[in-house]
Amino acid sequence: MLIGGPEWNAASTAEKIDFLDAGRSNISPTRDAATWARVSLLRAELLRGDDSGDPEANQLAAAIDLDFAAVVATMADDRMLVGEILAAQAEALLEQSGTTDLETVLGLARRAITYTRTADRTVTARIYLMIGFCYLHRGAGLRWKNLEKAKSAFKIALRLASAGGLRDLAVTATQGLGEVYLVRIEGEPLRNVGKAQQWLEQAFELHEPTATPPVISCLHKLGLAYLDHRGEPTREHVEAALAAAAAALEHVEVETDPLAWAQLHHVLGKAMAMGAADADDPDFEAGLGWMDRARAVLADLGLADEYARVSFDLATAHLARHDLVGNRADAQRSAERLQQALTVWRPHSAAMECRGAAGLLGHMLVALDDWPGAAAAWQEAADAQEALLDLSPERRHQRLSTRGGGETVSLLAYAYARLGRPEDAAVALEQGRGRTLRNLVGVRQLAGRQDDPEITAAAWKAYREMDRDALAEQGYTGTLQRLRAVLPDFLRPPGWSDLQRWVPAGKAMVYLAVAEYGSSWIVLARDAAGRTVATSVIVDGFDQESLRLLLVGDDGRGRLAAASFGDMDRFTDVLDAVLEQLRVLVEPLAAALDALGVREVVLVPTRFAVLLPLHALLIERATVSFAPSAQMWAAAAATAEATAAVPPRLLAVATPDADPPLPYARLEAQQAAGRFGQSTMMSDEPVSAPQMLAAIADATHVHFACHGQVNLDEPLLSSVELPGGRRLHLTQVLDYEGEAMRCRLVVLSACQTAVVVTRPDEAFILPTGFLTAGAAGAIATLWPVDDLATCVLMDCFYRHLADGQTPVAALRAAQIDMMSMRLPAVLAISSARGGSPNAATAAGSQMPFRHPAFWAGFIHIGA
Repeated sequence: MLIGGPEWNAASTAEKIDFLDAGRSNISPTRDAATWARVSLLRAELLRGDDSGDPEANQLAAAIDLDFAAVVATMADDRMLVGEILAAQAEALLEQSGTTDLETVLGLARRAITYTRTADRTVTARIYLMIGFCYLHRGAGLRWKNLEKAKSAFKIALRLASAGGLRDLAVTATQGLGEVYLVRIEGEPLRNVGKAQQWLEQAFELHEPTATPPVISCLHKLGLAYLDHRGEPTREHVEAALAAAAAALEHVEVETDPLAWAQLHHVLGKAMAMGAADADDPDFEAGLGWMDRARAVLADLGLADEYARVSFDLATAHLARHDLVGNRADAQRSAERLQQALTVWRPHSAAMECRGAAGLLGHMLVALDDWPGAAAAWQEAADAQEALLDLSPERRHQRLSTRGGGETVSLLAYAYARLGRPEDAAVALEQGRGRTLRNLVGVRQLAGRQDDPEITAAAWKAYREMDRDALAEQGYTGTLQRLRAVLPDFLRPPGWSDLQRWVPAGKAMVYLAVAEYGSSWIVLARDAAGRTVATSVIVDGFDQESLRLLLVGDDGRGRLAAASFGDMDRFTDVLDAVLEQLRVLVEPLAAALDALGVREVVLVPTRFAVLLPLHALLIERATVSFAPSAQMWAAAAATAEATAAVPPRLLAVATPDADPPLPYARLEAQQAAGRFGQSTMMSDEPVSAPQMLAAIADATHVHFACHGQVNLDEPLLSSVELPGGRRLHLTQVLDYEGEAMRCRLVVLSACQTAVVVTRPDEAFILPTGFLTAGAAGAIATLWPVDDLATCVLMDCFYRHLADGQTPVAALRAAQIDMMSMRLPAVLAISSARGGSPNAATAAGSQMPFRHPAFWAGFIHIGA
């Protein structure tokens, strides 16, 4: 009999195995290792495909053959053969264990690809398909990164299969890409849904017109893609999903294939509910019924994750009907289904799913007037968010993990405030602010230790660790444990005991959370006995929609953003209206501060409230500083204390010849330098970012009179312009690992250096970057600032600073000076530069800078 010949093809599996056994007995595994291993490989493949006899015994015998074949092939030094055997081992294990032993399968496939990458297309494509499958379903590691690796593996497999005319493998790779895009985290959600639909439609067209399990699976995934809520499905999408499910169900019975039956009825029920004309449409109730039946089948099968997903979709269907007709029963059913999903999706096992379900559950419980339950649900969502961020310090991971979860902390804090639990509200808000920067502060605390350089290096390594595969092997967590032996609080979320320590004597630490249901101020201050006491001030007349209208407006052009267009007349009118409406929010806080007798305030606004000029309404009552978090304020205060006795040395940076020119920049820097005994001026010679950072480390005060550029899409790329046209970006400040900065103050006298609209709670702005790098405080701007007004304000500021006032007190005094400054004094400063009046001085107003537009854009951040 010749392998591959007519007699071989006509033989049964048992006859083929007997033939191979007889032949292998005459082959020496030591003298002809390659032939012996290849015969064993073929024998194992026959056993794996043998449906007769005992399947488990066949699988076990195949595994034994492959194990021996792998050892013998290694002796033969036949790399291609070794790769084929490893691939067969991986396939056999995958068939036997499904998704329960993916790490072993993935390890075998990775080893196999190192042997076959440049050899046989068929084998290599099969291996990449396995790698793609493993990463698609992998539980270990970062979910978003696994999906990106799955996408890459399926694309390589598709390219190899297409080049080799391997239709079946090409179909599998195409369908795999559709499944990846259906659940992809990286990228724009709507685009991912569109890609999923395209790949799955292409896979369905490539499939043979038969009712095989791969075809049914493809129809199931295609139906889910059509209905994906992120894609806002049209009527055509819903009808397409119905058609896909119905076509597959013609060939599926619950008795013979309960999993496929349940999956397809999930799609069918979801499509019927979404396609219903109104809440009374019989299709809506029928759709709920099909999803309930699918859920019951999945529960019987013990498929917890599938069960949770159907429960979640049932909850969202009930929510949709509740929103339409206000039916309390639907709110109750939605809450029940979400609670059932959350028995599966836990914060540390399915963090992203848990965050979404728990967040929605909180809203449903509010609809049922159950605020304690809502607080518990939102706390679970916040725990899931923390678990997501704990997985890796990588900034890309932090960005993806915080996307979609920013509202949770504000809702949680508001719920705690309503329940009379201000301490819990404060802890929630502190933990939700500046997580990435908070970690970096912890690293820098260790970096400041001089007694153990090795552990300092380990701290940086822990923070910079990028490879989640290493983390899965306890590399990252092991490093954390070692570091915490030296610094117990390293990278731990802060608690109430921390906040009690961080609240300064004589000042109030005040958080602001603006949520969907209202706003809450959380005020932390020390009582007469020195104990930290928390109080809450609820403002139901100002909510998330109120904030949106102030910042964006109904026309979408933006209210405070009007300043970006350089229209000062319009901006002053807009700012007047904004400040008037903000009184509803700020006056209850002012009353609470008056009752406490507090005249110094550290504000920690959350989310988009960071864009509000809150200090402008408190300027006559209190000195106001801002902070990204209490922890960062405490670190800044420690720096301020440590630098108090250091002789002041100013580094002044000016770019008067920038494009467009800044005619008062040099004068502004010179006036500042005149207030210091020691100063260095950088203006005429080009300066690079590393040179600038080194110069900053040698100064106690730094003043930038230049252009600023805020990058709204990627805040880490926000920057200030340096002499010579180069830029200093926020990411360069955060990555600075040189000698620790000991600056008392960094003044960013440039446009919009305190503006952030992407992930606002991460506080990625230049001032907080300098605080993280070791500065005690910074002055920055909320909107584009007038050149002449800035020059005048800074002259006043440095005069008060030279008189011994703290930076925040000096800024407040300068802003008060601006409100009362007369025209002659302004013109004197203007004429010192050759007389370049701005709109305010040209109009002849006797107090040209009285309006907050000229001074309220400047805020102090830090200590």
